[in-house]
Amino acid sequence: MPDTGPNIIIDISGNTANMATDFQTSGVGLTNAHIPISKIAWGDSLTTYRATETTPLPISIYGASGATEISGHIGSSGTFSVVNASSGLTGIQYVAVAGSTSGDTHIGITGSIHGISGGLPVNVTGGVSILGSMLVQGYTGPTAAGDSGVDIGVPVSITGGRRLDNLTDSVEVTGSVEISGGRYLSAGADSVKAYGWDGDKYIYSKLFTGSGTTVGSSGDAINVNVVGAGISADVTISSTVGVTNGSESPLKIQGFTAGAGYDPVIIRGENSGAIEVTATSALNTSVSNEVSINDTDIINSLESSSKPLISNLSNISTESSNISGIRNDLISGKARLKITEFEKPSVIYSGLVDASSSASVMGTSTKLKSGVHLKAHPNNSSHILVGSNKLISNPNQGYLLEAGESIFIECNNLNKIYIRSEDTTIQKVCYIGS
Repeated sequence: MPDTGPNIIIDISGNTANMATDFQTSGVGLTNAHIPISKIAWGDSLTTYRATETTPLPISIYGASGATEISGHIGSSGTFSVVNASSGLTGIQYVAVAGSTSGDTHIGITGSIHGISGGLPVNVTGGVSILGSMLVQGYTGPTAAGDSGVDIGVPVSITGGRRLDNLTDSVEVTGSVEISGGRYLSAGADSVKAYGWDGDKYIYSKLFTGSGTTVGSSGDAINVNVVGAGISADVTISSTVGVTNGSESPLKIQGFTAGAGYDPVIIRGENSGAIEVTATSALNTSVSNEVSINDTDIINSLESSSKPLISNLSNISTESSNISGIRNDLISGKARLKITEFEKPSVIYSGLVDASSSASVMGTSTKLKSGVHLKAHPNNSSHILVGSNKLISNPNQGYLLEAGESIFIECNNLNKIYIRSEDTTIQKVCYIGS
């Protein structure tokens, strides 16, 4: 009875061995036969290799009547080349490469992409995304059209695209740049940013005159010469204008030329009064030459006895004849006086004045009859100095008042009193007078 099992039992010197086989498989001459399952070895006449993962069986694939079709996953190890098939086919068959089976995934490329020598430029259609840096240059071909059957190389031409952005793009230009054609820049669509030689926002420039001479400067100002006609300007100044000397000679004030039809310089004191002249030492004054009075009314008043001046002087002489007797009585102690009334002031003046480190007058022209009380404000943080106009140049000429301290001064006008703070802070002085 034939053995129809999948394996064959072999008797070996009283022992048995089980050899793996397949039974009754399809194929020519394989009906009712055992087909052994064998391990393959390969090699030449000198060396035999057992087929393993490290020494796999070499395979060469040949097409028969048509193309060789392979289904399933094909793995690779090492490098292999892909070329276009040309033998037996009509024309060149192109190789299509896609990132996925559907062709909608990007293909990652590292390294450089080059065309073949003597080939045609690569034509790319559709959108192209480039991440990182890439060198783009025109195709270098024959020097004239028709050489070797290939057109001459052309530079890279870009149309459309997008605008460069200063936050993401950088453009470096070296060598000489020539521009021809192009278009005019538009204020609504274009912007140009210029940097100075040091890379900062300031542009270094020079100004030249018509003769090519560099315009001079001093510090951060340009030297300017005004030639030709004078300069006319409308200037608004304050109603009070101060004029002081620098390091030059003393200030000179003079009126217009005599006979020019203009008023002379007029100097008045406060409220159109006399100008007070003071000095740290006595002033020597003298009148030289003769002083003549050329006024008919004054001369007649002094010479004519019918004039009021002469008659009034005569009355004074008559009515003052008793003065000599009164004088003698005062000297000898015989005169006695009785005071019946004092005339009291009818107006009271008061206020609060700030005192700084520079001496200032207590107030404007304010006539007093009985004097004035001064008091340093109780909240003052420093002392007050009180004195005459000598306090302007010398603080040691002042009388010191502590905070809350007061003093009474007999004088006929507030403008006789000067005050100043002992330090640089602002202090306050209260006053009341009549």
